This record gives sequence, C-alpha cells and structure tokens, in this order.
Amino acid sequence: MTLSIDLNCDLGEGVLSPPEELALLDIVSSANIACGGHAGDAATIDRLARACIQRNVAIGAHPSYPDRANFGRTSMAMSPAELETSLNEQLRSFLDVVRHAGAHLSHIKPHGALYHDAMTSPAVADAIAASARSLPAHAPHPHPHPALVAQAGSHTLTRWRNTGFTVWAEAFADRVYEPSGLLRSRTKPGALLESPTLAAEQARRIVADHSVETAAGAIPVHAQTICLHSDTPGSITIARFIRNSLESAGIRIARIAHP
Repeated sequence: MTLSIDLNCDLGEGVLSPPEELALLDIVSSANIACGGHAGDAATIDRLARACIQRNVAIGAHPSYPDRANFGRTSMAMSPAELETSLNEQLRSFLDVVRHAGAHLSHIKPHGALYHDAMTSPAVADAIAASARSLPAHAPHPHPHPALVAQAGSHTLTRWRNTGFTVWAEAFADRVYEPSGLLRSRTKPGALLESPTLAAEQARRIVADHSVETAAGAIPVHAQTICLHSDTPGSITIARFIRNSLESAGIRIARIAHP
C-alpha cells in the first residue's frame, strides 16, 4: 500500500514575494491563505486562490485573532460572541473572493495564537466551529462545510468531530516538539527546524513511523497533513527537501479527499 500525506503551507502573510509564494504552491498540496485578521486582503486571497486552482492545490482559510500588529501570535481577550463575529467577517469575505474565483473552500486552519488557544479553550474551539457552520453552504459540493484543522493529538479534533465536522490532524515539519506533544514556544530558542535535512527527516518520520523525536525521546504523532510555515527561514528550500525526501521514500504528496 502506497503511503500518502497532504503537505500544507501558510500563505498570503506578506512574508514572501508573489513569485516565492508560487514556488511553494508548486510543491505543496494544500494552502492556508490569510483572511485579513493577521495579514492578507481581498487582492492576495484572489491571487493565491487562482494560483491554487491552476495547480490543483486545496484552498484553505487561515483566520486569526484580529491583530495585524502582532501577526496574530498573541492571545486576545475576546468574548465568544466577539470572536465569532470577527471570524464571521474574515471567513465570509474570504469565501466571497474564493467563490468569485471559481473555487471551493476546502478547509479552515486557525492561525497562530487562535490555533493554540483552540486546543486549551473549548469556548475558542466552539467559536471557530460556529463560524464555520454559519458559512453559506456550497450547494453543488457533496460536503458543504469545510474541514477544520487542529494539531494531531489535540482534544479539539474530537470536539469538532463530535459536532459533525470533518477534521484534519496536523503535524509540523519545521517546528520542534516538546515531550508533552506540544510545539516548543516561539519565544524559546530552537523552536524552529531551519535545517532542510532535519525538517525533511521529521516529515518522513511523521508519515512512515507516526512519531517525532523530542529531547526525551520519540513520541507518537498520527497526522493527515504536514505543515511548513512560509515564514520559516529558507522555507522554499525546506519544502523542496521535504517533498523530495518523502517521494524518495515512496510517499505520495496528495490532497485530502473528503470522506
């Protein structure tokens, strides 16, 4: 049986030039495009959505706390209603642009602090789900609601799945894991795997061995998609190393099909 994995990256964040973003889209199978909360606007969404269509790359929304000043990487004290309102604005605007481009919204992956807060706060996780559920259904598509993405092993996946969502369990090629299974905080040294060789080996282990190495030894990780951050230094080179390493090991890079 041939192993396969989805390879995703975060785009539209103003970190890479348009040609560099296209270079990443030539490597990955899914893209998470910033919705305006931490970065991005209608023009970047439209440009990247059309590029995804040309490459058969799955289009995902990448909403965040409404905090462009801190790139969405700082938690914000918002009530569930306030957060849901902000997410509704981001996702509905995103969906309008994507549909105008003739595409379908595949998935929603929260960004930065919102992603991590959803793992520890049921209220945050529920606000994300409520916003996703409120999106206008894509009638011709057999699965009108987008999949929701969270870190592999998190209770958030179970919570969302139990309310009827398709979920994607995500692991990270370019981040260091703690023995707890959490990612090392970006505020600590060594949080990123900037070596293309090490990132590629971590990706291969995630798929082939269902594990990652930590300071205390290997821990299990079962994922359907692997993330590469576009703002990791050398992200394009790292992405090429990851794809080449996986394919050399007989692992196919492929979009996730909705069940």
